[in-house]
Amino acid sequence: MAGKERPLTVVRSPVFLRKLGEIWEWNANAYSQDWADRYLSFLNAQVQKIATNPEIGAQAEVLIGRRYLICKVKAGGDGHIIVYRWMEADGQVVISNIYHTKQNRAE
Repeated sequence: MAGKERPLTVVRSPVFLRKLGEIWEWNANAYSQDWADRYLSFLNAQVQKIATNPEIGAQAEVLIGRRYLICKVKAGGDGHIIVYRWMEADGQVVISNIYHTKQNRAE
């Protein structure tokens, strides 16, 4: 598989980047800036896992050609869902969006 030899190029959409900022801000206000930094590091590590193994995520049923990865720090807790598209021919993974696990995806 192409993704396992070396990481694919990661392209982060403007929507994804904006939402990461919102996630950081929410966590900084709710917990602390230190926690917000650690949580964003965790999410970025998940993006790198996708870049090394793009098949790690499940196929999205509604969004044709998209995959998603559920990311939780603690197994029973809340987390985020990273939505991405694997562009195998281009050697890229496009990270298109991120949602909280309790969020209605239609928002």
